[in-house]
Amino acid sequence: MAEKDIKKTPAATQTVQPSADKYTVQELENASTKVFGVPRECAVAAFKGCKKTEMTVAEAKQIIDRFMKKEVK
Repeated sequence: MAEKDIKKTPAATQTVQPSADKYTVQELENASTKVFGVPRECAVAAFKGCKKTEMTVAEAKQIIDRFMKKEVK
């Protein structure tokens, strides 16, 4: 039997990052002063149009930042 040249490819080198914890909107609103530095009322208003019920802190921060930078009419 003839020997075959088998090329070994390195195992998947992707690093698996742990998924970020998700929190409910209510938890994020309650912790808004400590986590985002905004009053709870601002977080409630920022999440009002959001259809998500759970999100990461980074996602919530983006939503709150976008809301806080909106021009007041």
